[in-house]
Parts: sequence; C-alpha cells; structure tokens
Amino acid sequence: MRKAPKTLFPKLFKAWEITHLVFEKDTAAYARDRDAEVIKAAEEAGVEVIVRSGRTLWDSDELVEKNNGKPTMTFSQVQAAGAKLCKISRPIPAPTSISDPGATNLDFEQQLPEQTLGFNSGSRNHGDKSFAKISGPNGDFAVPTMEELGFPAAQHLIEAERQ
Repeated sequence: MRKAPKTLFPKLFKAWEITHLVFEKDTAAYARDRDAEVIKAAEEAGVEVIVRSGRTLWDSDELVEKNNGKPTMTFSQVQAAGAKLCKISRPIPAPTSISDPGATNLDFEQQLPEQTLGFNSGSRNHGDKSFAKISGPNGDFAVPTMEELGFPAAQHLIEAERQ
C-alpha cells in the first residue's frame, strides 16, 4: 500500500487499535514536516507518541545547541558537543519477549492516494508538472521533455535553434 503517512496512519491507528507510536527522530527539513503531521494525526487519534534519537548517542538538536548553534559536520564536532551534554548511558537490557501485535491486516476501506506535490512543493520555484505528464506526446511512455515537465528548454537546444 502506498499512501502518505498522514493519510495512512489514522486508518492504521483505528484498524489495528494502536495505542503507541514510537519512531526515530529525523532532522531533515522534509522529515520534520512529515513527522509533525504524523504526530498531529496520532495525537488526534489518542495515540501516545514517543520520539527517540538514534543516529548518534545524543539528541541531534542538543548537539547542534552545544556546537554553538551550528550543525555538527565532523565526528570530532559530535564528540566535542556530546561531551558537553552528559555521560553516555548504558544500553537497556534486550527484551526477553515481545507481545503479539494482534491482527495487522489491511482490509479496511482504502482509497487512491491524494495526488499532491508533496511536502517540499513550497520550496520549488517553478510549476512542476512531472506528476501530470509521464508519457510522451503519443502516449508511448517516452521520457517527457523539459517543457512538458514545466521547465525551460535545455540551454544547448536553445543555442542550436539560434544558429
């Protein structure tokens, strides 16, 4: 099933009777926007959300804060900023058992996903038409031209036409 998380998760929360959602924090701009939408949907469904850091031993936002507000770009920067945070905790023991999650089927009502340009559409500075036009002019599934995608023609073609 392919759907945007903000569309699919509310259905899964209900169908699977989800009580908790646990995921790893992602610091990319797209991921922060996506995660905020998922968190909102979870909270509206009464699902408790738990977000944990996982890419480093420390919280990525706290590392940036301890690195004078700048992203850590090298391992030595991570180590130096991390040393200002706290000692690294020992890992928790591995679970001895995992509960049966119950039925996790997908037989609830499904609809085709909404055709949108995605979370990063606001950062584009042109009219992206790649979703609307995926086949050639004869419907032969040829690679679309730049113009069909809403982009200006390639510069070398413009110069060739002038000659």
